Amino acid sequence: MIIFSFFFFHLPKSLAPFRLIEFIQKNITSFAEWDENYLFTEVYDLQKNDLKKYLKNLGFEYDKGWIIYLENTWKTGDNHMKIIKTYVLSEKTLEKDIDKFIRDAKNGRYQYDYKYGQEGLKILKAYFRMIEQELKKANYQEAIRAYEKLFKFLFQREYDYFNYEDIIGKFNTEKLIGNYFYTIIQNKENIFKKYLDYLKLTNGYYFESAYRTININLTEQELIEFFEQVEERLKLVKSKEYCYYELAEILVEFYKNKDENKYLELKEKYKEFIEDA
Repeated sequence: MIIFSFFFFHLPKSLAPFRLIEFIQKNITSFAEWDENYLFTEVYDLQKNDLKKYLKNLGFEYDKGWIIYLENTWKTGDNHMKIIKTYVLSEKTLEKDIDKFIRDAKNGRYQYDYKYGQEGLKILKAYFRMIEQELKKANYQEAIRAYEKLFKFLFQREYDYFNYEDIIGKFNTEKLIGNYFYTIIQNKENIFKKYLDYLKLTNGYYFESAYRTININLTEQELIEFFEQVEERLKLVKSKEYCYYELAEILVEFYKNKDENKYLELKEKYKEFIEDA
């Protein structure tokens, strides 16, 4: 459920009520489009505490919702007006809210989403922003579960619940995948197992941020152990298991600047799996 609330602070006396109404009527359609370049996930207004108290009095669970600002929505001379958009979960937790969203989507609620204001797409983007807030609070387990629910739903190809040509392309997926693996590493989970699950899930897609995040955030010893497992798993990969070809790509890439002889050996050994071998 999405609730839009508008609060106006420091409204100048020079602004007549009819001008305010005229502005809203003229620009109301813009609120149907969310542009992440103009969204901020922090409340930095001096009246934050007053706003928090006010929302709680209205029955909204401030700490479980999401407050964001639109910047420079209205400006005349030195007068400014800020508009606050409030996203409030309809369920008790983000995870349960996602479950409900997926059920609704499977029941056809967001069919031909692009024709009806992109409601489904906007909610999905809101979920990913809320997961980022979980990361900032180091709630890694919650973030991982939420990411995995959404990825499993979005990467499945059996049904098209939104009727976009490529819904994955509607997100900054490189960033999302990078955040996901960073979270797994921070939570001390089995990175190799998670990587295999990821490859099977995203079969046909390639995101550089997956390998890059692993390479940057694991220690040297952890990387050696990770790629030892990669090499062992590659021995079992069959020619038609295309989803696992990426294992060969990252293994060869890992040794490219570390051990030239091993790099050349692996490149020849797995040339069937490597596009530019």
